[in-house]
Amino acid sequence: MRLTMKVALLLAALLAGTAVRAQTPEIPEPPPEAAVPKLACPAAIEAYEQAVGGPRKALPPVPRKPAISSLEASQASARKETAIDASRKLLADAVRKYGDKSNRAAAAHRVLARDYRDAAQYDNAVAALKSALSIYAAAGARRRTALGDTQMELAQVFTNKGDRLGARAMYDAARGSYEAALGAGHPKVALALHNIGKIDLNMTQFEPALAAFRAARAVYEANLPAETSHLTELLIDTASLHARIGNRETALALAREAADLSRARLGPAHRTTALALHFAGTVGRSMGKTSGALENLGAALKIYLANGTRAQRRVPEVLDDVSVTFVRAGCLDEATKIQNLAIEHYAVLYGPNHDRVASAYHRLGGLYRENRKYTEARAPLFKAAGIYESVFGPNHRRIADVYSDLAGSSARIGLNGEALKYGFRALRIRTINKQADPEDLRQSYWSLSLVLKQQGNAPAAIAFAKLAVNINQEIRSQNRNLPEDMARALAGRYRELYEYLANMLITAGRLQEAQQVLDLIKQQELFDFVRRDSREAASVDGRAALTPTESDLSSRIMDLVEAPIRAAGEIEALKKKQAETGLSKEEEHLVLTLEQSLADQFRRQQTEIDDLLAEAENADRTIEREVNRLDLDMVDATQERLKAMNGRAVELQIASLDTDLHIFLTTGRTGIHKSVPVGRKEMALLVFRAWSATATRDPDARLHLKRLYDILVKPVEPELKASGADVLMFNLSGVLRYVPLAALYGGERYLVEDYALALSTTAANTRYERLPRTREKAAGFGVTKPHEGFSALPGVADELEAIFDGNDKKGYLGGKARADEGFNSATLGDALKSKPLYLHVASHFRLVPGDAGNSALLLGDGRTLSLDEFRKDERFRLTDLDLLTLSACETAGGVDQTGAEIESFASVVQKRGASSVLATLWPIADTSTSALMSDFYKGLLAAGHDKATALRNAQIAMLRGETRPASMVTASRSANEIIDVPAANTLIAEPGFQHPYYWSAFILMGNWL
Repeated sequence: MRLTMKVALLLAALLAGTAVRAQTPEIPEPPPEAAVPKLACPAAIEAYEQAVGGPRKALPPVPRKPAISSLEASQASARKETAIDASRKLLADAVRKYGDKSNRAAAAHRVLARDYRDAAQYDNAVAALKSALSIYAAAGARRRTALGDTQMELAQVFTNKGDRLGARAMYDAARGSYEAALGAGHPKVALALHNIGKIDLNMTQFEPALAAFRAARAVYEANLPAETSHLTELLIDTASLHARIGNRETALALAREAADLSRARLGPAHRTTALALHFAGTVGRSMGKTSGALENLGAALKIYLANGTRAQRRVPEVLDDVSVTFVRAGCLDEATKIQNLAIEHYAVLYGPNHDRVASAYHRLGGLYRENRKYTEARAPLFKAAGIYESVFGPNHRRIADVYSDLAGSSARIGLNGEALKYGFRALRIRTINKQADPEDLRQSYWSLSLVLKQQGNAPAAIAFAKLAVNINQEIRSQNRNLPEDMARALAGRYRELYEYLANMLITAGRLQEAQQVLDLIKQQELFDFVRRDSREAASVDGRAALTPTESDLSSRIMDLVEAPIRAAGEIEALKKKQAETGLSKEEEHLVLTLEQSLADQFRRQQTEIDDLLAEAENADRTIEREVNRLDLDMVDATQERLKAMNGRAVELQIASLDTDLHIFLTTGRTGIHKSVPVGRKEMALLVFRAWSATATRDPDARLHLKRLYDILVKPVEPELKASGADVLMFNLSGVLRYVPLAALYGGERYLVEDYALALSTTAANTRYERLPRTREKAAGFGVTKPHEGFSALPGVADELEAIFDGNDKKGYLGGKARADEGFNSATLGDALKSKPLYLHVASHFRLVPGDAGNSALLLGDGRTLSLDEFRKDERFRLTDLDLLTLSACETAGGVDQTGAEIESFASVVQKRGASSVLATLWPIADTSTSALMSDFYKGLLAAGHDKATALRNAQIAMLRGETRPASMVTASRSANEIIDVPAANTLIAEPGFQHPYYWSAFILMGNWL
């Protein structure tokens, strides 16, 4: 890649700014400000009306189906009981004629279970299906298909009951039964896998969900055209998975693929085609693509309307999503009109107290919330909560979603007491359902933290934010092996949470805890880079540390939150019985008594919780002592490490957050914090300008490097001088890792002229110790010849000869390096068997951000060695290696939005055993690199300097003109690029290699001693 292209890409990167429904998967929405520019309201209405077939169809009339009267409801219930009685008789006849263990009896149990399910008598349905299962299981191989069918039916009943874990276990059992009876390639196996994936998706188990969907897709595709509908639905569900983790471009592509497949094989007017278009519309809406979203939604609605009564139930589902899309276009009046129409459709189709009606009211509240009309949002949210409770009882997860929104709306209009009340009710329900959906529990903690922060209760807000972070750590840990694009999308969704907590901790003066939380982000980045390999996970699974008071607060609140669960459970059981068989007068009275008791418990609970929160807020001295103790524990490790360096080094952790840049300076004696009012976006632009100017040899690079120096170093300049340190250990995050630290310019001198520099790689848990200097324990490899896609590197031969004894026996490292054909995976592996202290590789290297599989080193035989292969192959362990030098193109840097690949690459190498890594930030010039490397090893081996000082001296020699160019044109260690070295009269002030381009790309990471 040419440098000019890389600069353009970097500029673009730096300046860039719930459960699956049975019908259409739901897309988690990003904040409104994340959307692309809105389509104007009139244009949005016009686009929708054209897509649906005109203004008349845009607001489809409510079906002429009168609401069910109480008499009709009673008659319908009687018919269901009649069907159940008939099925019971059928079962009794089968048992009498054929025996209670017969296949006929099993079939009769299944018929009875279906009637129970139709009457919403789910517990009875479970009992009947379990009886059938025991008969089929006893029959062995002869009835395995029937066993699988029954297990699928039981899984569906568990789903109706809201028992995700039970449903998943049954679907998995059905898969095994089908495989044994029909083979792994049968469509029934795919259907079981498909349903397993849906449940895993709803439980935030993204990895197993993706695996199940992939396996099901292979089977469906092998059985086309018969399985077209199932394959289309699977593509939609896979798209939903990508959308849920924030990978929306892939989600939209899959939705379009589903629509194309259904259109081609089932026809453009098929209901499955409409389902795919509907989902494509919801994804497009979530991406801010309003016009395309409305076109797809209108097209879907047009198909449903053309299908008449067969697709009647789909109509309000589309209206739901059209209303949300109109809100995104600023059409609140039109959106609320359409959403109210959807509510009317649902009420006629299902009755006024159905959960779908509640869901529609919930969406209406959401429309108002998105338009910051929080007072108006409360009425439909209360309506939704009431219907949900009447249908499901007080423990259902959907009620928690409504309470969470009520809490947020209440807080926005200053009703903080109500906000906490509803927030803790949501927390109670989500605590019960933690295993089924930890993501919801994390959101509850975060929402409560926001309310508490608004109330001014910083200690409690911090405690709940920590609990949210720790739930998120659990979620990322259980999904550590996602493909890299999905892993990065998932991580990006909740980076804001970590920075929110870090900001609160900084504001409270709890700096060490803030640093620890920021380091959790860096651990996440390493996960992403190595594709969350489980072998790397144990050492990077961290948690936000809780003080004793925070831990006690969490425990006591959980005890209070769980107190009403028993009463709520009794109410839920009676509500189910009421729906199934009705209640006696005594039971109806018991429901009223329990509901009053539960209300009383909630009031007492909230009072006690308020007292606990006030206690936490007022425990200033206790918390201060605990924070000091925790800070001391955290800083002790850093200071002990620094003290072992005899006062030579200090650590600078720098984090760029939304509105400010924070500098944490830790010395062997103290810790200092400074903030600079430069926001993240401005910081990214400043870093880009400095990086670009330096990497392109711009004569004005110093101007940009001076601006960065004033922000990153000058605020702590007096403290740095007072520390007496001569080594700065930088712990950086985000785009700051692209900063050419050595070239930061103070106005008269570069930073490297005052200090030796090194990057700390916290995710690698670096050990700092000076290992013995043994020049003979070295291995070197290089590439000088051109290969396809890579230019020749003539300077490598001189570099290796200067560094190693080679033919003239005058090098700084013992032995002879291997070049070209002598450099392959076998010779590299053999060299590492002898456990060298120094490994020097001079070649081309492509580092792909976030992708260890495609990041690769060019070997001398023309092949490439991927970083992923290097990391996993036991031949390439770096045990006892003191220094890995990659004298190659871009071994530390690349075009990425966060710079995560820089540190992640070094962490991977250190986890293979290396103590430190020397690499580069941009494509480096071949000749100048050879000269600098020779000076570096001279200082390291001949003069006995530590690695940081040896590198510093080599860089100073070059910037002061003591190292001169041997030629005017040289190759770059980047594929097919030629670097023009300026002639002496081009840059009069900086002839030769004095420009920072030649010497500041080199960075030392890890153990600098």
